[in-house]
Formats: sequence, C-alpha cells, structure tokens
Amino acid sequence: MDPLIFLKENRTEIERRLGYLFHDETLFQLAFIHKSYFYENGIAVSGHNERIEFLGDAVLQLVITDHLYKKYPEKNEGELSQYRSRLVDAAALCKYSEKIGIAEFLVLGKGERKQERKNSLLANLFEAVLGAIYLDGGIEKVTQFLLSQIRDEIENAMSFPSQSLKTLLQEWAQKTQQILPEYVVVEESGPDHKRFFRTEVRLGESVIGVGEGFSKKEAERNAADDALKRVL
Repeated sequence: MDPLIFLKENRTEIERRLGYLFHDETLFQLAFIHKSYFYENGIAVSGHNERIEFLGDAVLQLVITDHLYKKYPEKNEGELSQYRSRLVDAAALCKYSEKIGIAEFLVLGKGERKQERKNSLLANLFEAVLGAIYLDGGIEKVTQFLLSQIRDEIENAMSFPSQSLKTLLQEWAQKTQQILPEYVVVEESGPDHKRFFRTEVRLGESVIGVGEGFSKKEAERNAADDALKRVL
C-alpha cells in the first residue's frame, strides 16, 4: 500500500497514540512526509517535513529548557545543560518516536523504504510532529504533549549525575584498564545542514560502546553512555 494512503487511513489511531487531535489535516500529513517521498510524488503532496522539523527542534529546546529551569531551581546552568542534552539528542528522540508508536507511519519514498531504517529518520520525525502540533495548537498544547510523553525519561535523566558521561568513562578506564578510550566515527550521513554520525568508543582494539547523534560530540556522548551501561 502507498505509505501516504496508509497514513491517512490510520489518522485516528495515530492521533490516539499521540494524545492529540489535529485541526489542520495538512499539518498532520506534513509531519510524516519524508523528502524521499516528496521527490518521487511531488504532484501528489504539497511538501515534506524538513522545514517543520526545523521548527520542532527549536520548540523542543524551548519546552525542555523551560521545564528544567522551573522544576529544578537548585541546578546550575552547566548541570541543566547536561541534562537537556541527554533529553534532546538523536538517540532520545528516536526512542520517543518508538515509544509512542509512530515510526511505522513515516511516509518514505520507494528507494528509502528498501534501505535499513536509520535512527535519524525517527529522530527527525519526532521533531516534525512537535513542529506540527505547535503550529496547530500553540505552545501550551505542544508543551502538554511533550511533557506527558517523556515525563518518565525526564525523571530518569535527572536521576543520574550531571557529570560528563565521557569523563565518567575516562575515569573508569584509567582506574580499571590503565588506558584511555578512543572515539572513532564509523559512519556519517544526512544532508549538510544536519549530518548524522555513528561513533564507536574503543579500548585498545575492543569496541565497548556505540553511539549516534547529529554531531560528533553527541555521538561520542551516546557511545560513552552505551559503554558505561555495559561495563558498570
């Protein structure tokens, strides 16, 4: 079945999973249409989700920053920045899309559907949905949606120390292995304005963690997080 038809036929179910009813059907559809489908079916659709994803990224940063600032007055700027980074990075956004159950409705072109699904697609989808809800319902609705969907993730993130994950891994490696971890980019993809990186962290010749992100720094942090979960 054509993925756009599949999306339209499942609108009620998608909105149920989101916990939000769209007033504007065009915004609802736009959030899920990937550029690969648009380029293959330009006549049938009015656009794709890159612009609205750009808006959603800014909305995400604002809502999370506002929430952390107000709820955790005892945390300083550096600590809040560390926690925010964990909540808005590519790995976290991918998990949010999967948790809500919207990944299967992403409207991809035939060529993209044949490839292995990239986590970056699901991260971008979540941001696009945020942008669409913001345009459709305003800042209060998108705040309500976001915080209701990821409240548990926020609490989990705040339960860990704000110290840099890379620093924690380095201290563990020096203490137990007498060797420093090395971060190696093994894959790079995506458009120039939003590159996606896959990075391995290694101790000697052993790979102890893998991470992904929209920057080398983010991918390295997620690789360190993955390694700490394995070794501690």
